[in-house]
Amino acid sequence: MLLKFDKLKNVRDIGGIENREGRKIRSGLFVRSGYLWQLQPSDKDRLSEMVDMIVDLRTDQEVREKPDDEIKGAQYLHLPIFNEFKAGITREESTDEMTMEEVIYNPEAAKEHMCQTYRYFVDNDYALGQFARLIRLCIEPRDKALLYHCTAGKDRTGISTVILLEILGVDRKYIIEDYMRTNEYLMEDYETLTGYIKMQLGPSSNTQAVEESLWYFFGAQREFIKLYYDIIEKRYGSFGDFVKNGLGITGEECEALRARALI
Repeated sequence: MLLKFDKLKNVRDIGGIENREGRKIRSGLFVRSGYLWQLQPSDKDRLSEMVDMIVDLRTDQEVREKPDDEIKGAQYLHLPIFNEFKAGITREESTDEMTMEEVIYNPEAAKEHMCQTYRYFVDNDYALGQFARLIRLCIEPRDKALLYHCTAGKDRTGISTVILLEILGVDRKYIIEDYMRTNEYLMEDYETLTGYIKMQLGPSSNTQAVEESLWYFFGAQREFIKLYYDIIEKRYGSFGDFVKNGLGITGEECEALRARALI
């Protein structure tokens, strides 16, 4: 469910989603969003009423450049999924321009760069450990919601939500559609960001190739989330085995999460 704020645009309570057994996720437990930087006072007040833990999935550099605003009454935890810059994912001002320029005029290279990122989400031990830590935080009882976020709320936050919804037994078709809704909720921000990048690149950016590359970088892509699932099934056989053997989340922990989250 999309939550309305004055400045924040991709804030969603995942409560109300129905799983394959007809049980629904409780509202007010888990909220996903983009970063919480330079918020309106009204947004900070509303977040203070809603959440008591904020989990920031961004890199160290992203946090230094655009730190989250302090939300009264909410504990803050930095839990980076990446420990380095990833073009198209992280949004450091000190972006590796050489990396971007190598692929911005080549849509196939941009697509492959993002595919490598989604492989990282499955294969990298550091990332797997961080995703597992987030899931365990979701199991812990608390008085208000846990909010987790990256920069746009698209890839790192999107995959975190995929894992959470899979453990809670939500149908995969719905999970993929939920992942794709970021395009609807962030289209205005996408146009602003890509317009700025093209302005920086100059007249050479006014090509179909650049448009396609930017869409691969900054849009939610159905083929990327399907690749994520395909790699998991190839490596582990099933998502359940990935949760157990890849993330190291036990069956007892999954049951505890379901008991807390489902009605």
